[in-house]
Amino acid sequence: MKEECLICKAPLEYLEADELMECAICHKKENSKTRCVKGHYVCNDCHTAGLDSIIGLCLAETSKNPIEIIEKMMAMPFCHMHGPEHHVMVGAALLTA
Repeated sequence: MKEECLICKAPLEYLEADELMECAICHKKENSKTRCVKGHYVCNDCHTAGLDSIIGLCLAETSKNPIEIIEKMMAMPFCHMHGPEHHVMVGAALLTA
């Protein structure tokens, strides 16, 4: 599975040691080992900013079909192919259904 930058879609690179990086979205500075090959870094807070939308969708959802629910989640703008939001989406869809 190919991992890609949320900013420019370039491949990610994993460094041997932490480096001080600046988030391309909020400009927070923190140490990390992961960035894209073009130098973009997105902090965990910005990377997971859409997780509250999952809760909102689940609370308002009336469907009993977990596949339909997760497809709605994956269509939301914050949902990235390799983002951490996928870790909770299956469970949230099943519990909501």
